[in-house]
Amino acid sequence: MSVLLELNGVDAGYNKRTVIRDINLSLNEGEIIAVIGPNGAGKTTLLKAIGGLIEPSNGTIEIAGKNIDQISNKELAVIMALMFTERIFSENNTCFEIAAMGRYPYTGSFGLLSEHDRHVVCEAMELTGVLELSDKKFSSISDGQRQRVLLARAIAQEPDILVLDEPTSYLDIRHKLDFLKLLKILAEKKHTGIIMSIHEPEYAWMAADKICAMTDEGRIDITGAPGEVVMDDILSGLYGLKPGEISHLYEGFSEALCQKH
Repeated sequence: MSVLLELNGVDAGYNKRTVIRDINLSLNEGEIIAVIGPNGAGKTTLLKAIGGLIEPSNGTIEIAGKNIDQISNKELAVIMALMFTERIFSENNTCFEIAAMGRYPYTGSFGLLSEHDRHVVCEAMELTGVLELSDKKFSSISDGQRQRVLLARAIAQEPDILVLDEPTSYLDIRHKLDFLKLLKILAEKKHTGIIMSIHEPEYAWMAADKICAMTDEGRIDITGAPGEVVMDDILSGLYGLKPGEISHLYEGFSEALCQKH
């Protein structure tokens, strides 16, 4: 199993203010990493550094053994697809056109789609369940549908690495579960390495091979298998809750569900 991404001692932030500190992690092909932690911990900043959107102030980021500074934007776009919570606001683009933006590393300066490109886009939209929205205006669909169109755009890019910032936001429970199943398919069948931030530890536990817990100081405090990280004492400390509070919440929820049946 080859290493797709490796961070060593990475610090990064904005306007000379350090947000993430001394980050060390590696992502293998076919592996899913979920980054959890409180709001403001630096999860998005970490993903932006990985995606080349901000430069580290310290440390190194290597992609397939090559420093990210030595990789051109076009080459990086072939290797890595990004999906962030910032919206694409377009009054005129159709959903197909938004998804087809994922093919820009392959289409040349005129952006003309070949038959193969169109096939890849349609396949990506079918995978994410939005093919029937192809002709609809992107601005006219729901937030959840937009999220799936943006995932289709990322998949159409055919990346080795997929970087996702809170990808389950705006999705209802059914589409959250479908989304996570799709990520597992991409990892298993296409050997895509996936790193994502996610708010809900329970969904991280369901989807990820490895979970990184970020503290509000911008550090990765614990990295491990889901069963090693999604534990009451760790999550309580991470989110500033009393010991046992999370377990009590989930036990109460489970009991309520059982009583309904």
